[in-house]
Amino acid sequence: MISNKIILAIDFDDTLSKNNVAREILRKYLQNDYQNILNKYLDGHLSFREYQELCFLSSGLNLSEIIEESKNTGIIRDGFLELLDLIHSFNGEVVIVSAGLQNYIKPVLQKSGLNDLEIFSVNIEQSKDSKIIFEYLYSPETCKGDWAICKCYVLQILRKRYNNNVHIIFAGDGSASDYCASLTADHIIATGRLVKMLDSNGYDYIKFDESFYEINKIVKELLISYRGKNID
Repeated sequence: MISNKIILAIDFDDTLSKNNVAREILRKYLQNDYQNILNKYLDGHLSFREYQELCFLSSGLNLSEIIEESKNTGIIRDGFLELLDLIHSFNGEVVIVSAGLQNYIKPVLQKSGLNDLEIFSVNIEQSKDSKIIFEYLYSPETCKGDWAICKCYVLQILRKRYNNNVHIIFAGDGSASDYCASLTADHIIATGRLVKMLDSNGYDYIKFDESFYEINKIVKELLISYRGKNID
């Protein structure tokens, strides 16, 4: 019997990345204006999509500048390379699922030699002297929230890709979109606000705080149990 494909679908800011790359860049360029926009989002007056667009358009940054700033800002969380190797040792895949911009995610990954990871996120395009255009490829009308990307929809894409012969682990740090995706995954890795959301609703998950080193052994045991075999 052929085992199901194993996929780790992982959020970027504050999950795969040790810091929130977007917020650090935007705080630098918007300063006090950023906190005002963030408060409107946190208070529910702006959706995440509206918040993100308003911030980046107000920052005055062009696409090239966003790419350069992200290279200097993003920090991959300790232990991720080992977690990636672990997933690969089970012939699994790791994909990025983020409501952020591919344009600041990809440079951070490339800086750490992670050029081959598939990214499901928002994309921006900009021709010379033109306004930034936001592209939403993974936000269907059926999605209840305006999160810029529907992570549940992405997980559906992954399941269809392998004709439902797939075992998905979702890793995130919070927000309604992460919580929703967690409930459609087969296993959950959680940190930050997502921990409280899962605790309050009685869901099982694997918790980490600072690095993936904390959980790599647990994930290995989970995969061995799932596959029913041992590896060195």
